[in-house]
Amino acid sequence: MRIVIFVGGGIGDVLMTTPMFRAIKKKYPESRIVVTVMGSAQATILLNNSNVDFIINLKSPKWSGALGFMRLLLFFYKEKFQYSFLNHIAERRKYFLLSFLSGVKNRIGYDRSKVAREKTYFLFVKFLTQPINYNFNSKLRTELNLELLKVIDIIDSDISYDLPVTKKIIQSNRKIVGIHPGSNTGGELKRWQIENFNELGKKIEMSFGFKIRFFIGPEEEYLSNEIDPVHEQIIKVNLQDAVERISECDYFISNDSGLAHIAAAFKIPTIVIFGPTLKNEYILPTKYIAIDSGELECRPCFHLRKPCPIDQLCLKNISVEDVFIKFTMLIESNSVYN
Repeated sequence: MRIVIFVGGGIGDVLMTTPMFRAIKKKYPESRIVVTVMGSAQATILLNNSNVDFIINLKSPKWSGALGFMRLLLFFYKEKFQYSFLNHIAERRKYFLLSFLSGVKNRIGYDRSKVAREKTYFLFVKFLTQPINYNFNSKLRTELNLELLKVIDIIDSDISYDLPVTKKIIQSNRKIVGIHPGSNTGGELKRWQIENFNELGKKIEMSFGFKIRFFIGPEEEYLSNEIDPVHEQIIKVNLQDAVERISECDYFISNDSGLAHIAAAFKIPTIVIFGPTLKNEYILPTKYIAIDSGELECRPCFHLRKPCPIDQLCLKNISVEDVFIKFTMLIESNSVYN
């Protein structure tokens, strides 16, 4: 069985799809799985994943532009895929057209017309042979990904992530709380205020004696100047190094971002702060607390408009004390909070 899986979105979207790869290989160990992703960071997350046979980074020069599309079409034609799976709305033209034009007979994917921002999206859904209605907020994204596999007689409920990096064993007695104050998608509109992260880090350090480690990505380096200099910063490192440094943490606190998913892959107890996005679609496969500001008419905000017409109330309504209390609960309890 030859299968191509299109994974749109960021690091978190890729990790939430890894259960699909594992379930297919478990049921059909001789199958060939090709995965397309939307960037180098996403491709890095799949390195050494034994369930993936080939990775295509659609943003690489080889596969970009009109010439890249022709190369992709030729590659797909030669591979003679029997099935294609599409669980995301991103890169819709390439994702929908490649399977159709290369002759993949079984083209399975969710019809996200109700949540897609592009008006022409519904036209591309017609290229699927088996469009499945996407009931927004009905189940966890990871569960919905696995449900697509029912088409090939796979029923699997294991939503744990595959990230083939060994969690480091810290030789010293340092206790580390990792904090990611940025967001790799959605920019500033998904970010809790940096001064709140500073204050939270100080409270945690004073109350529990943890060392605070801030993770700063390439798109948010300007935040480095706003972080209290007493805290450690992981900045200007490649993703593999960042993953290794995340694996050293005992707890992790983050906006809704891919780094929170990486922490969860290591079973690190994690807190995620949700602003314009909804917490109900996501649950991390670890001890986990999701924090949001409750009901607002504009949530979820798929457009991530700038400037926010209500001054980011979805994040500003979340106080430092709110998050600190939840962190205390995370330490004291073995329960999973949502």
